[in-house]
Amino acid sequence: MNTKNFTGGLLLGATIGLVAGILLAPEKGSDMVKKLSDTVKDKLNRLKGDTQDWAEDVKSDAKYLADNGGKKVEELLQDGKEKVNELKNKGYTAMS
Repeated sequence: MNTKNFTGGLLLGATIGLVAGILLAPEKGSDMVKKLSDTVKDKLNRLKGDTQDWAEDVKSDAKYLADNGGKKVEELLQDGKEKVNELKNKGYTAMS
């Protein structure tokens, strides 16, 4: 199946369905357009709010990592050094 033909058919079908729905709806066209417009605006406002919330979460996480990430790396390096020293004290050596 040709993707271009499928996509074109899908868009054509959706357009025909939208036009038929508007023409056959029990409401006036202008009322339907307003309702659709209000719905789209509502969805966009929700999306905007969700995006802003997500951005704040990312900003907060980035600040936490900036403030605490270096400390954690230092702790991990110190733990690693201690483990290496423990192994050395037990007689383990690096293989070459």
